Amino acid sequence: MENLPSGCSDDRESDVMGQPPAESGPEADGDPGRRTAKEMLRSLEEDPTLVTGIVRSGYLAVVPRGVALKGAERREQLVNARTYGDVRRTAWGEWVDDRDMLLDHYYDQYVAEHPDVDLDGLADEELWDLVSPSDDAPFSMDGHPAFDSSVSDSAQSYEADIDLTTDAWIPREIASCYGERPSGWSAMPAREYEEPDFLYPERHREEIETELRGHGFTVVHDERLILKYMTGR
Repeated sequence: MENLPSGCSDDRESDVMGQPPAESGPEADGDPGRRTAKEMLRSLEEDPTLVTGIVRSGYLAVVPRGVALKGAERREQLVNARTYGDVRRTAWGEWVDDRDMLLDHYYDQYVAEHPDVDLDGLADEELWDLVSPSDDAPFSMDGHPAFDSSVSDSAQSYEADIDLTTDAWIPREIASCYGERPSGWSAMPAREYEEPDFLYPERHREEIETELRGHGFTVVHDERLILKYMTGR
């Protein structure tokens, strides 16, 4: 048996024998919804590869390769969008067509570009149809209320939350051994911040990766892919 942190046990033998992995560690009983390694492998049947890296100082990032590649492609499409039509063809298309949030912004833009047009008396629906940008209109995330928190408290981040992603892909057997409870998180603009159950310190990287391999995952190091998954850049 490998050397494991105090309070952790090696559950892989029972997993191989087809029995439910034994819960271990002080947090196991409090996290019944977390998937086991066997359950995660089943969901990654086509490619059980996990990409790991250190992209945030002091903490390990873990993302399934298929998830990372798909997320990187989607975010790259947004980052490279130059028109509203480009954005509407991405997963973030609804963000630029939120009438409740953006009517005033698009109205101000339209009035600045068409100062002689009289918009008095138009209902909101008619106004929206007139002032919302066409597919050919140029787009930039900079200065857009849906994306730029410097101009709007309602802005959201299109970037992947690597801490949440990592925590979602650390199995129950490992999370309770090596995870640390986060602290010092605060609310994000326009929404309540969803924090991970655990963060995974860089000092446990070798043990975590060894455990993941022992449970049947393939582990590769690719910080560049993780960063592109997060930001599209």
